[in-house]
This record gives sequence, C-alpha cells and structure tokens, in this order.
Amino acid sequence: MARIKIKRVYAPVEEDDGVRILVDRVWPRGLSKDKAKIDVWLRELAPSTDLCRWYSHVPERWPDFLQRYHTELDLNPQAVKRILELACQGRITLLFASGEPEKNNAMALKLYLEEKLQGNCEDPQEDNMGLREEFERRREQLNALVFKEANLPIKRLFALDSDVYADGALPRKTKELLGLVASLVLRCDDCVYYHLIQAKENGVRKEEAVEALAVALVVGGSIVIPHLRRAFALLKELWGE
Repeated sequence: MARIKIKRVYAPVEEDDGVRILVDRVWPRGLSKDKAKIDVWLRELAPSTDLCRWYSHVPERWPDFLQRYHTELDLNPQAVKRILELACQGRITLLFASGEPEKNNAMALKLYLEEKLQGNCEDPQEDNMGLREEFERRREQLNALVFKEANLPIKRLFALDSDVYADGALPRKTKELLGLVASLVLRCDDCVYYHLIQAKENGVRKEEAVEALAVALVVGGSIVIPHLRRAFALLKELWGE
C-alpha cells in the first residue's frame, strides 16, 4: 500500500487517510477546523507565492514548476525532515484546496518525498545532515551496487575517470573546475556536487568556483538555472558565507 496519498481537503475524511497534513500556504476557504480534520498544517512546505503566481496551473509549465518547487524544498531541509519522519511512521495524506486534481502542489510534494524515501524509512534524513554528507552517503551506496555487478568495461571507465583528473600538464584544481563547468552544462546534479566537493578539497577558492559556474551558465543558457541554484546551495555549505 502506498505510504503517501493526496486528496482535496474538501473530500470526505476516510479511515485510511492516516495523518492528514495540509500543505497549502493558506487555510482552505469556507472550511472550518472541525470539518477539515487536519492533524498537521505544514504551510512552510508550500511553494513560494511567486512560484505559485508564475505557475497559475498552466499545464505547459508543470515540468518547470516541479523543478523549481523541488529546488525550494532542497533549501528547506528541516521542514522536509519533519514530513519524512511522519511518512516513516505510517500512512500520510497530503491535503490541498486547488480544483486541479493532479498537477498541483500536493502531487509535486508527493513526487519529491517518494524520491527521498526510495522505499526505505531507515533514517531518511539524519539530524543536521548537510548536502555534502547526504550526497556522499548516497553516492557510496549506489557505487557499491554498481561495482557488485560491474563488468570490465564499466570498471575501466571508473578507473579512467579517476586517472584523468590527476595532476598533469593541468593541475588537479583546474581539471575539477573544467569538470564542474561541463557537469552544469550537462545538467548532471550529482556530477556538479562531486566536482564542487573535489574543487574545494584541491584548493579552489570560492571566487574561482563562482566564476566557473558563471561560465557554465553562459554556455548552457537559462535551462541550467535550476541546477545552478542547487550548486550554490552546496557552495554555501562548503565555503560558508
């Protein structure tokens, strides 16, 4: 049975709703608290007002809305942690007021949470886990899966990737910046995170990393902006203010 479901807040309460969580920024119009039967109101998880105004339930904007909203959620780890903990305790129902039954903020949040949970509620987000720690733990787990089944070509490619970034005619830090630019242009968030971390460990200054990201933005164009936002979230964690 699905751990997370969504439903309109005006729909009848059902026994299998579990914990009923309102995820809108404002209280539903014309609905009393007694009738709503809401257990938790997490208004801090709602999309920003500016994002909602931009989206306006225009179907063609749904993919971009998902990407932008998920970026906002990435920057709100404490609120995300709270709802993940509720989901791990049992069924939760995300409640929304919109008349749009599918392409709404509750569905976008459901997709985000299901990706975070990945069917496993053992410590979905540890207290105070930063972006780097979360990324490195996930990368280590997934690499272990790869190497368990990897054939020789896959292992050779992994080895080549390590060798090519070693010091040579170009120093390691320069190569990491080149990798960072290419990764952002290709819109590979895991790659961007990896090269930002390696850049920091190999003596790249914050200003140098920012200039590399600026180059990538010019080359990649506005489509890379959502990935740029996530890059700056990690950059802030690595180098500080």
